Amino acid sequence: MSKEKLVTEEYFKENTKDFVTKSYLDETLDKRFDSFEKKLDYKFESIMLDFKQHTTDLRNGFVDNLRGIGDYVKSIDEKVTNLDTRVVNMDNKLTNMQGDLFFIRESVKELTRKEETLELKRRVLRLENKIA
Repeated sequence: MSKEKLVTEEYFKENTKDFVTKSYLDETLDKRFDSFEKKLDYKFESIMLDFKQHTTDLRNGFVDNLRGIGDYVKSIDEKVTNLDTRVVNMDNKLTNMQGDLFFIRESVKELTRKEETLELKRRVLRLENKIA
């Protein structure tokens, strides 16, 4: 090879300075990836904060709904308890009424017997008066 056709180091550096080299690519990509990673971390943190807020809101809404359901069940329970008390009172009144009815029936039987007895005594007196 002739000297003219040999590529010298200076010539190579001079002619290849506009070419992309591995070190240039590494530096550029590292900068871009660092920038991308920061943006991605920021976006991820933002999404996580939104997610946490959303789940907190859902939880609070769920707890409020459960409280509402609990209050509703409590009011139903109070109504059922009141109805149960009223039924027990009605049952007591019916028991008392049954006792009163039994007493009235027995009293009527006795009164009827007394009236029949008095009527028979009057008839007997009338007959005695007629005979005498």
